[in-house]
Amino acid sequence: MTDPAETQEGVSMTISDTQLMCERYQALVSRALEIINKAPYWKFAYEAEEWAHLTIEGDVATIAWPEAYIDYDSPIIERESCSFKASLLLITDKELAIWKKEQFEIYEKAQKERDAEVKVDKETAERALYARLKERYSSP
Repeated sequence: MTDPAETQEGVSMTISDTQLMCERYQALVSRALEIINKAPYWKFAYEAEEWAHLTIEGDVATIAWPEAYIDYDSPIIERESCSFKASLLLITDKELAIWKKEQFEIYEKAQKERDAEVKVDKETAERALYARLKERYSSP
């Protein structure tokens, strides 16, 4: 009689092996969600852990989760996902904290540059408008 936990390759797993494998997978899912909830991804999938699905191909990890909401009294369920370097799953907590800090600093620097450009564009537009109004309404 074959053990129900036996795989096709003939390698059997005990219940404790299966439980350990599930715990390790859950830890990877938690780490993946921790990675994507911060810069540079900003996916905010905080409540997705129970439903998330993690796949790894080479050095690309993809985490997907359902996103549900109500639209005109109809439930809508969509699938959200995010890909990132799989090697981030295997770094230590300290290394991950450093990586997050670096990514946030990069994000903040880029945001400041964008804000400065918007400010310059706004000032240029205001000067141009002022010049047009001055030209139009100045006395001859």
